[in-house]
Amino acid sequence: MVKKWAKRKKAWKKAWRWKKWEWKERKSEMAKYQGKSVRLNKPSRITKGQPGFGRKKFKVFVKSGSKVKKVMFGDPNMKIKKSSPARRKSFRARHRCSTAKDKTTARYWSCKMW
Repeated sequence: MVKKWAKRKKAWKKAWRWKKWEWKERKSEMAKYQGKSVRLNKPSRITKGQPGFGRKKFKVFVKSGSKVKKVMFGDPNMKIKKSSPARRKSFRARHRCSTAKDKTTARYWSCKMW
């Protein structure tokens, strides 16, 4: 019984250290975009009331040189059905996902979601 508790305690300490480190990393991933503090390189869904709602499905803020860019991507009327291997393969071939390297493009983020 004591051994199990010791293992849990050790795992908890390790997780806590990881979260503390992760928090420091997240803090460094923040930037200013039009006066607002935003997280970089983390896609989020565009909700009702936000600019771009109804036109695109996701947005992500990316640093391009010294500037911060907002990249919007995805069709709001379509579902992402990546659980089907045939659809996934077809999408990745159609968009040439193997060559998408530039983070400032919608193609890169769309391929990353698939």
